Amino acid sequence: MAEDIPPLPTLSRRRAFNQNLISGIVLFFTVGIYLAVLGLGAGGGKPTSQRVSDISNSSLYGIYAVFGFFTGAILNILGPRLTMTIGVAGYPIYVAGFFYYDRTGHQWFPILGGILLGFSAPMLWSVSGFIQWAYAAEAEKGKYIAIQYFTNQVGSVIGSLVAFIIIYKGAMAAEGSPTSVYIAFICLMMIAFIFTIFGLVRPRDVRHSNGMAVAAFHTLSMKEEMIGVGRVLRDYRVLLMLEVIFSCELVLGILPSVNGRYFDLRTRGMNNVIFYLVQLPASVGCALLTDHLPFGRRMRGYMSVGILGVFVCAGWSALLIWVSVD
Repeated sequence: MAEDIPPLPTLSRRRAFNQNLISGIVLFFTVGIYLAVLGLGAGGGKPTSQRVSDISNSSLYGIYAVFGFFTGAILNILGPRLTMTIGVAGYPIYVAGFFYYDRTGHQWFPILGGILLGFSAPMLWSVSGFIQWAYAAEAEKGKYIAIQYFTNQVGSVIGSLVAFIIIYKGAMAAEGSPTSVYIAFICLMMIAFIFTIFGLVRPRDVRHSNGMAVAAFHTLSMKEEMIGVGRVLRDYRVLLMLEVIFSCELVLGILPSVNGRYFDLRTRGMNNVIFYLVQLPASVGCALLTDHLPFGRRMRGYMSVGILGVFVCAGWSALLIWVSVD
């Protein structure tokens, strides 16, 4: 009986909420800082670095798009802790590659960094998504997603602020980011290893606050995983959502290029801070839309997508007009 199971301490790692928070902290130190680097344009380097940055990011996302289909099976085999630890590893290498290129002009390291991150990033995201959906109760899914997204964006804001302050104090328009910016980013990313190695626990050990097990987890083989992926991709509802996903993710490829081409380094840093700062209240708003509107799940979904779609379309339209006029 549930009443015979002792509740877990508030700070216990085994609590589902705390596992989700730890996952969010990992995103803070990895994806959040990565987005701060990406948003600077040209990998944070000189404007002439933009071409190498585009090649690296194209390699990254091309590999990500294919390899991401297999990471669910890898997660089932290795478990969340090891899978996310491997996922973290690509981020400091990626930043180090652009630091190396900005100082030496040799392209191989940033391109290699993009390739390695293309393999590691989907492993990190698979674990974070697994924790969001598998550990949350039905009425908490929006909250769990918002917590991870919010902490991720806080990382981007902090990373952008660190870069902007350092750049503002000394970098000229034609220079790349100072060495201290790259060192700060790499050190912050390395902190994520502490949380994956010592923070995450096995899924079967995770409990709700009342001590009840979250769920019974079953490991699937690679074949079963791929069959499941194929089944999902044949679902018309998933296919309809792909357009929404593409429209939101395209910003990661286009805006850094725009920022790197049209602005000097100091202005790029300021744009970066503003871009991610605006997303903090947006993540809280998304949680309110998905969890607290006085309607059924389907209507909440329609309304949330519709409201967010208005903002996305308005943003892209404004960018198109600005670039066309310029």
